[in-house]
Amino acid sequence: MGDAITGQKVAYQRVSSLDQRVDRQLDGITVARTFTDTVSGKDTDRPQLEAMLGFVRGGDTVMVHSMDRLARNLEDLRRIVRELTAKGVRVQFLTEQLTFTGEDTAMATLLMSVMGAFAEFERALIRERQREGIELAKKPGAYHGRAVVGTPKTKRGTRLVPIDDGTVAILRRHREMQHVEHTAWGPAWNDAGLVFTREDGRPLRPEYATRHFQALSQKVGLPVIRLHDLRHTNASLALQAGVDMKVVSERLGHSQMSITADLYTHVNRGLGRVAAEQIAGVLRAPNETLPSAFLAQTPENSHPKVGDTDVYP
Repeated sequence: MGDAITGQKVAYQRVSSLDQRVDRQLDGITVARTFTDTVSGKDTDRPQLEAMLGFVRGGDTVMVHSMDRLARNLEDLRRIVRELTAKGVRVQFLTEQLTFTGEDTAMATLLMSVMGAFAEFERALIRERQREGIELAKKPGAYHGRAVVGTPKTKRGTRLVPIDDGTVAILRRHREMQHVEHTAWGPAWNDAGLVFTREDGRPLRPEYATRHFQALSQKVGLPVIRLHDLRHTNASLALQAGVDMKVVSERLGHSQMSITADLYTHVNRGLGRVAAEQIAGVLRAPNETLPSAFLAQTPENSHPKVGDTDVYP
């Protein structure tokens, strides 16, 4: 995605008042200059960001740990990236493993929108957890609902599902943020052993995630679907990418591969057409090598010989 690097590497970092550590953001990367803001993500006053925007020149590369470190929300992200790439500056996000130059493909632009939307989604969940914690503190005993955490319905529900390096990096960053909240709450932290929780460690209510997910889907122009439907999206994309049906079935936790095949027949039909073309491509020979519909007459085959098994009058 872009031309070779001709300028210098410049880093931008942002840390909040709760998390003052910047050493992990660009660990092991050498840059000519680093700009660091110590403000929250919602703060519009970011003097070092403005200084960085004025400092870089065409051919430079701005390196950022992740999209949520550069921008407050999706619209802010798009604006900053457009401003930089219009000057001929590359923008590289390390966590998302994406680089933008201004000459990006439609797929790259879509990825920026989707990843930026999920970063905004994560911040929205944190804000909602904070608001809920404040309200609960004001009204002790007012909360009567509870999340039910138990074992899966079937044995297949307990399984290992491999994930990609980019997702691992995002989960590690989330764990760091959760550790900050854990430290802030101290003994009041509810250690339920969950990955996604409220700011005090209690389980999230499912409707929170659903509501934010659907709002962000609309914002980036995606069809509004249930959060659970992402399971089917993942399976369809995997099959279209050529992942073996058995692997997809195991990831979904289906007891039999035939269940997967039946559920995704629409994908199978498309793959069947692709397979037919691939087989035809292997068998297809150049036109000049194709035999004629009639055998050419030669002295050897023009008259049957005595003793031939099949003799026609």
